[in-house]
Parts: sequence; structure tokens; C-alpha cells
Amino acid sequence: MTNLTNPSSKTIQDIKLIELIHIISNIVSGGFFGIICIGLYLLLNKDKVDNEIREICYDIINFNLSFIIYFTIWFISIFVLIGLVILPILYCIWIVVLILGAIKHFAWERYVYPMTITFLK
Repeated sequence: MTNLTNPSSKTIQDIKLIELIHIISNIVSGGFFGIICIGLYLLLNKDKVDNEIREICYDIINFNLSFIIYFTIWFISIFVLIGLVILPILYCIWIVVLILGAIKHFAWERYVYPMTITFLK
């Protein structure tokens, strides 16, 4: 976790907007809507988004994709009954990591989400 370099008021405002979209969309949909919202933000602001913001957006998308995969594995494992034990643990980890990421981004620190598979760089 490092502090991001040379934060301007516009960049800090962008980070707060991205994190707000990230939290609200994940709570509402469980990740799919979060990916769509962040992707739309990147597409609509592709000329205005700097590299640090783009990296943070990619981290959020990777986080969402990773946990979609984890929940899919959980759904398959529920038929073996181990999924009943895994679900509360996985859900708690997802919520805690989501909130920690938002707090760190609001404090203008780079947060690398744990348990994330890197799909986009």
C-alpha cells in the first residue's frame, strides 16, 4: 500500500467517485454490475482518465472477477456440502475487503486487493 503520487483535486474526486460506484454496485448486484459500472466509467472518460485511476479501475475489475469465480466454485461445491461452510467465510472476506479497499482509496492510498487474480494490467 503506497500513497499515490501528486494527487490533484480532480483525481481525488475521481477516486472517490470510482469507489462509491464500486461499493454501491457490488452491494446491489454482487459484482457483475460493479464491473459494468467501472467499465462504463473507463469508456466514457477514456481521454480524461490518467494511469493511476486506470490501474485502480483495473484492480476493482480484477477483484470483482475473482470473487465471481470464487462464488461460482462455492456454488459447485455446495453439492459436496463443503460449500455450506465456505459461503459465510467467503462472504465475510468479500465484504471486509470491499470496505477496506474503499477506506484506503478514500484516504488516497493504493490498496491491492488480496485473493485477486490479475486479469487486466
